[in-house]
Amino acid sequence: MKKWLEDFATSIARPPEESRLLGDPVSTRTKMAIFAVLFLVLLGIFIPATYMQFSQFSEFKIFAPLERSDWKVAYLHVNNYEEVCNPLNEITPKCPAHPDHPYPKETKFTRADTEHMKRTATRRDQVIWYFAEVGPDQVKVLIENEAYYLAMGRIIGDYDFWINGTLYLRVNLKGYDENVVIPINSATYKQKKLFIAIRLRHSSGLVYPDMFRYLDPNGFMTKKDSSTFELFDLFSSKISTWILFAIQLTLSLLFFFFWSSAKKKPEYAAMSFLLMCYSLNQIRVIHHIQNWFDGRTYHLFTLMFLYVISLSIMYVGLSFARIRRSIIVSSIQTVGFVAFCSFCTAIFISIEGILKLQLITFNYVIPSAYLLCSIVTFSQSIVLLKIDKLKFTNRIKRLNIFSMISLGITVNFIAYLSVPGFSYFERYIFLALVLVLGYVILSEYRDQELIIEKSPLTEYHKHPHIGRIVSGVLFGLDLKKAEKLYLKRAEEGSEQTLVSEWRVAMIQSLKSKGALYLQSKGDEIFAFIDEAKYKEPIQMAAQIMIDLKRESAEFRKRKMASGELKESDIQFNFRGALVRGSLRPVFDTVDGKEYPEWEEAGETMPFVDCGRLMALEKELPEGSDRTLVILEKDLAENLDTDKLANASLTYLDEGYQAKSHGKSYQIAKLLIDEDTFTNQSSTIRAS
Repeated sequence: MKKWLEDFATSIARPPEESRLLGDPVSTRTKMAIFAVLFLVLLGIFIPATYMQFSQFSEFKIFAPLERSDWKVAYLHVNNYEEVCNPLNEITPKCPAHPDHPYPKETKFTRADTEHMKRTATRRDQVIWYFAEVGPDQVKVLIENEAYYLAMGRIIGDYDFWINGTLYLRVNLKGYDENVVIPINSATYKQKKLFIAIRLRHSSGLVYPDMFRYLDPNGFMTKKDSSTFELFDLFSSKISTWILFAIQLTLSLLFFFFWSSAKKKPEYAAMSFLLMCYSLNQIRVIHHIQNWFDGRTYHLFTLMFLYVISLSIMYVGLSFARIRRSIIVSSIQTVGFVAFCSFCTAIFISIEGILKLQLITFNYVIPSAYLLCSIVTFSQSIVLLKIDKLKFTNRIKRLNIFSMISLGITVNFIAYLSVPGFSYFERYIFLALVLVLGYVILSEYRDQELIIEKSPLTEYHKHPHIGRIVSGVLFGLDLKKAEKLYLKRAEEGSEQTLVSEWRVAMIQSLKSKGALYLQSKGDEIFAFIDEAKYKEPIQMAAQIMIDLKRESAEFRKRKMASGELKESDIQFNFRGALVRGSLRPVFDTVDGKEYPEWEEAGETMPFVDCGRLMALEKELPEGSDRTLVILEKDLAENLDTDKLANASLTYLDEGYQAKSHGKSYQIAKLLIDEDTFTNQSSTIRAS
């Protein structure tokens, strides 16, 4: 059974040749086309549907509107009129809720008074009465339009609601979080005039309980419009809060996961903290959570959240700008100490004082934190621009985008404070900032992938081969007369040389023949044959050298035919060397990034020996204008020369010992016959 499962898994697994095709242009364009089609279909459905839904929110019509000045206010003690206004009994003219009570006519206060909010804030645990009248002409309009629903928005507190002396609604704040839309009996309209009375007990944690939120002015609606208003209120007060909370919490977790896999990116962790603070700030406004605390405690928690958000914003900006750690720590400690002292002071002051601290923090401290982010990131982009614009192009672009969005949030705060009627979009602009950080993470991941693709990352640099010693044959080749080609490039002002084109052609050839490409520098190339994979690594390496000479001769012919190469003395010959040795795959860490490399292992020095043998080739008389491969004698003895076409192996005299850097080498030379390749190529083209 186990063998069957292994065979089945192997048969359906993606083969290496398919893996190489995953990033090909056709596959990439297909995926992009599919995404574009799906995205456009989504937009084609989502945008009209969203527009239609949100347009309904502004379509409900209010009849007989009740402005703030239409609501008269009486500030009474909690026990006043408690017995005569008992909802269990029929009220009498002694109750202010009765239409004939004189108090509604005598009071001079209204909700439009400039001192009304202050008076309300100071009457905690006391009663506030509100009165309004709808005259006969307005009642007639209500009857004609069948506007039998009174929409009040939301009242924060315990309250009783009377119309023409009849109790319509009694609400206990605890656990109640619905807008006030009261259906009115059509028989009530026959009384020609409507007298509305509200007895509100200031029992909520909020300072201003009579905000009548989400609807100003109040007034009467039809059944259809009241349903639309209730849907609007549901979205504004509940759904949008939960949506933003869920989005910010999810993004916070994602940024934290990004940071956990890239711990040298503190800006990821900083963004995670900031998003978590914003999500907590969203959820604190939910009514049920407000009921967990008394008013003072709730406002202290709100102040604390605002301070923490300010510190998190600073941390994000300073981290993204890659400011010195000592500066980040000292800045946060300084601001944090000031915030702590302010919070300790708030514990001993009134709720009104706490509210003032909240407004100062929200309107000035948080925008200042965003402004600081904008300044430090922009200053870093200027520095990088002067150092090396080309090298830091992506980094400069990301810093500037981050700076502009931070500045946009700051300007939005300022406009909200100074421009009348300016809508406040801070929550949504903040999401743009989050998207920028997300873009930075993905682009850095993309850059890392490009580095990996461009680096010689082999299977040996992957688990479980990392760190294991690999033994086999190392071979290197060095292009002759490359200096002339470099000078030719300098004279012509070309960005690419024939050397680089030759090098690419040789690397592609040796990889196609099963060799492991290790590295290259200038006109030198190094590759390796793993003896654990191939039975005759020395024979294979020698044959690859012969094949590379054939490829090099073909490369020269193509360039001569195209006119790119005019110097007939440049034959694209190379000197080569074969050595036996052991290597170990390792990673070099530079600036937090790992680059795959190879180092010599065991008692061998294959890179050193290979370089020395290629240097010794220059001392041989036939090495100046021929392709000659040098190898040690014991290695050459394992070659089967009968299988090596177009090449001849010669051992140097027994008494000859080449010396390099104090070490003696008994060597042999493998001379590759260029004339044979020329004749073969001509024969192939003629046939």
